[in-house]
Parts: sequence; structure tokens; C-alpha cells
Amino acid sequence: MNSDRKVSSAALLIVSSSKVYSFEKQVIKIGRLEDNDLIIDDPRVSRNHAELRYHEGHYMIVDLGSTGGTFVNGVKIERQILDKGDVITLSGIHLVFGQDEFPTSESTSKYVSPDTKPQANLHTRNLSPDTVRLKKPDEGRGD
Repeated sequence: MNSDRKVSSAALLIVSSSKVYSFEKQVIKIGRLEDNDLIIDDPRVSRNHAELRYHEGHYMIVDLGSTGGTFVNGVKIERQILDKGDVITLSGIHLVFGQDEFPTSESTSKYVSPDTKPQANLHTRNLSPDTVRLKKPDEGRGD
């Protein structure tokens, strides 16, 4: 499957209640490494934490064996089909999912804060405007 292939539906991720990222790809990689589509520079997030995968009109979140886990609406998952307004939590970082349109406060009402314990010996920092960024289409190419 070519992850750069565009799909007929856009995935929207709202990070820190203010930054909105839109994707029109079959596979959207999320993590700390530079080769991810959504880069989250936070030590709690794994290098390759999770993927959003588009299949038959829906996006699914898949945990890639992350250390801190992936949660949807407060429930730890390995993979889960997403609905508009689902809150994805990656090791304490919250992302609100939307598809084709912005989620509303009514659609996020099912969110429950995950019951997770902090990791030992881990230094964390608050999200800043530079903590989460979208990889530019030409980034990482040698041409």
C-alpha cells in the first residue's frame, strides 16, 4: 500500500485544542522521529508511536507497540476504528479526530481521561507551539 496515495476523505487532528492538521493519505505516521507525518517532540511519545490507516471510508488508529500506549476516549487500544470527535491519547498527548469536518463539543462528550501511571525517570515538558509539527511534503527528500 502506498501511504502517499490520496484518499477521498480528509483526516483532521486537533492538537492542544488549537493546532489543526489535515491529511489526505492512506497511512499517517505519528511519533517522535522526523520521518513521521505528524511529529510530536515529547519524550513520552515513542519514536514510531501510532498510525492512522484509511480503509473503506474510515480511519483506524493502530498502536505500533509504543511504550506509553495509545488510548481512544480513555480506553487503551491496539487498533480502533475512529469516529468524529474521538479523543486519541498518546502517552498523555491528546489529539481530537475529525473526518472531513471539524468535530464538535457534542462529539467529544464520550471522552474519559485515561487512567495511566506516570513513567518512572521520565522528564516531561508541556506542549509548546514547536512540540508538534507536520512534516512538509518535500522534507526528507534529497532532490
